[in-house]
Amino acid sequence: MSGHPVRTGDGEGPERRKPDPEQIRQYARIGVIALAVLLVLLFIIENSGTVRLSFVFFRARISLFVLLVLTFVLGAIVGVVGERLIRRRYFQQD
Repeated sequence: MSGHPVRTGDGEGPERRKPDPEQIRQYARIGVIALAVLLVLLFIIENSGTVRLSFVFFRARISLFVLLVLTFVLGAIVGVVGERLIRRRYFQQD
C-alpha cells in the first residue's frame, strides 16, 4: 500500500464550490467587450485605405473608415429624426 487515500466516489473529497452567477456574467461581459474591441480594430485596419469622395460642391480624399463612420452617424440621425416626426404626426391625429 502506498499510503494514499483511495477515492470511492462517495463525495468524501474536498467540496467543489459552484461558480458565482454574478462572476460568470461579469466574465461574459468582459469577453463580449473584448470581442467587440477586437472587431472594431479589425474593421479599422481593413478599411484604412483612402478613397476619393465626390459630392455636389466638393471633392475630397478621405479614409474609408472615416467615411463609413460618418455615413453610419448621418443615417442614425436621419432615422431618429424621422421616427420623431412620424410619432409626432401620429399622436397629433388623436
